[in-house]
Amino acid sequence: MKYEKPKTKERIKVKGMLFISLLVITYILIRINISSFNNNENLGLLIFMFIILTITFRKRIS
Repeated sequence: MKYEKPKTKERIKVKGMLFISLLVITYILIRINISSFNNNENLGLLIFMFIILTITFRKRIS
């Protein structure tokens, strides 16, 4: 079978699914580390990691 490029709607769906999964992962991390969130450094680090993950996933898809 020939490989067919996914249609734009399917690509958008995949992006949405990846984005939702990333949000869920970050939410779980926040719930686990909520006791150590007195430091602002941890929050900044988590946001930084989240931004890097979104950029890498976008590059991988496109």
